[in-house]
Amino acid sequence: ASKFYKVCERYDTPCLLLGDVLSQEPTEIEEKIREPEILERLIKEVYLKRLKNLKLRVRRAAVYSTMSIFLTKGVLLYAVEIPFAKYVMGQCDRLAEVADILVPTFLMALLVVTIRPPKKKNLQLVIMKAKRYIYKDDKKDVYEIELYPKRGFIFKVIIGLFYLLSFGLCFGAIFWLLYWLNFPPLSYLIFIIFTSLIAFTGTKIRQRARELHVTEERDSFLNFILVPFSLPVIQLGKWLAARWKKYNIIAVIFNFLIDMPFLIFVELLEQWRYFIKEKKEEIH
Repeated sequence: ASKFYKVCERYDTPCLLLGDVLSQEPTEIEEKIREPEILERLIKEVYLKRLKNLKLRVRRAAVYSTMSIFLTKGVLLYAVEIPFAKYVMGQCDRLAEVADILVPTFLMALLVVTIRPPKKKNLQLVIMKAKRYIYKDDKKDVYEIELYPKRGFIFKVIIGLFYLLSFGLCFGAIFWLLYWLNFPPLSYLIFIIFTSLIAFTGTKIRQRARELHVTEERDSFLNFILVPFSLPVIQLGKWLAARWKKYNIIAVIFNFLIDMPFLIFVELLEQWRYFIKEKKEEIH
């Protein structure tokens, strides 16, 4: 069922755009779409409008999510981690403090900023598919659902061992880096939780940013190498997100830690903007 849904989600862009076109002028649109040139122009207009809104949402997500992570990590660092390191461990490492804030912030920014918009040929494919829905076409589109072959016991064991190896290497490298940076033990846990949730959230944002794509995303050789070692972190973030949705009290605490600093920051920006606007009006 999930594979069928993914195929539908991938090819629903022409339907979304046709819905936008039909909702503009319901009484006159029937006559307009009889002409292929007019239909193509209308689809292009709503496509570019959606693309513009998508870019704005991605840009907004990049700024808001990065600032949210930066502020939240700062609050946790000075409210929890530094007191623990100072009074329990007896020392604080400035390099570890800087890395504790900047690494998760940079990871979130990297995941969102590197989102690529659809290629130019994507629009032509969307227009072509939309025309097939409107005008009679004897050619039928075939959408294949890829079914993975069943694995034997030996292959399951080998793949399972490889996944465990990638899991161990991934988190082993993280633990080694934190140890090298002199992170206190409590910061290990907080850092891994944050990094996992950021990786999962950033991945979801990247997936949603592909809502206009009808072309297949090709995996590069670099992705082929990196994905097995990033999957454990993303899967942990997915598991944590699911657990916190299940246990509401933890979700409330986490949302408080994540959202409150960011909401305060946004409110300060809004109040400052109103203040500047008010002072400008006083000048006039």
